[in-house]
Amino acid sequence: MTWLAREVSLLTAAAGFVAAVRPGWWPVVTAVWLVAVSVLVVVTALAEMLDRWPQEPSPAVDERRSAQRLPGRTTHLREIEHANDFLLAVEYQLQPFLRQRLREIAADRLLVGHNVDLDRQPERSRRLLGAEVWQLVRPAIGGDEAAGWKAMSVQRLQQAIQALEVV
Repeated sequence: MTWLAREVSLLTAAAGFVAAVRPGWWPVVTAVWLVAVSVLVVVTALAEMLDRWPQEPSPAVDERRSAQRLPGRTTHLREIEHANDFLLAVEYQLQPFLRQRLREIAADRLLVGHNVDLDRQPERSRRLLGAEVWQLVRPAIGGDEAAGWKAMSVQRLQQAIQALEVV
């Protein structure tokens, strides 16, 4: 109701201002003011009525509540499975990206610091980088060897970065 009083008083002030500036518009201003106040009253009455209207819960909400209350039923297992699938997908996409960035950095460090091309001089690159970093940046492999590329842990990534900084 305070909203209605505020809006009607604002509307009245605007109508009074227009009527004072343009006295010939008094009949039009009065008609517009009456229509606007009527609309505001109807809207406020409808809003009040809808606020008091009883709301029934949807059947889907009732089904979820009853499913959660069953004893011995674990409902969060599906969420855990989805989270695990998401982590696997992220790892699947992130590992090649990280390996490629490490490879680019290693190639740059070897070329600038030692004038060694990572692809053309793999043996020399392996000696300069070390076995651990070489496993991460070596040229692409396929078949059974690719299965040996295990997930890169944060510690392994950090060690590789520190080794590349020294090269």
